[in-house]
Amino acid sequence: MSRKNQGQHSVNAPKGQEENEHANSEYGELTYVESPSLDLTFKGITQCEEMAEEIKFYFPNIERPANEIRLITNVVKLNNNSLQNITGIVSVLSGVIYDLSNLAWIDLSFNNLTTIAKELTYFHNLKMLYMHGNRISNLAEIDKLSALGGSLIKITMHGNGVEGIPNYREYILRNLPNLKMMDFSGVTHADRTKMQSFSSALARKNAKNRRRPY
Repeated sequence: MSRKNQGQHSVNAPKGQEENEHANSEYGELTYVESPSLDLTFKGITQCEEMAEEIKFYFPNIERPANEIRLITNVVKLNNNSLQNITGIVSVLSGVIYDLSNLAWIDLSFNNLTTIAKELTYFHNLKMLYMHGNRISNLAEIDKLSALGGSLIKITMHGNGVEGIPNYREYILRNLPNLKMMDFSGVTHADRTKMQSFSSALARKNAKNRRRPY
């Protein structure tokens, strides 16, 4: 058994799913498999459509087609690939993971991402998002994650171009106020004080610009 498939084992249908119409594929009843994560690291994946091909071979010890299997997990690891975007990630994951609302951690580190996809906000219970080691250079991309501000408690963005922009840390904390850890460093009281000062200065600047005559 490969290392990434250790810990996988079939289980009964989740409670309440037995009578749910979605518990059956067109080929018959689904098989549910518990696993610590969906681990697709170091696969050379460049786009989400390629994930579906990798998933076909993800359950070597279960003699059923991959589209008849649902993984019970709350972690997705896509780090160390060559992803340039994650368009279609929700569609692909919905075909393999039993309940996407349970996803708590997505690792997209060490890819070639230049933007943050709004599709990530579909995972409204996401607590940890790793984005370090990509190619994101526009700090405004963080704005797209504001919808996750109530759930995200840990994010990594170091190793992107944005890291060198002034007030990088304050800007992210302003958009994601519930963060407890950023770039593997705990968010301190001093961090929050700096963020509040930054927010106040930004508000004054925006107000001044609005008063400026054309």
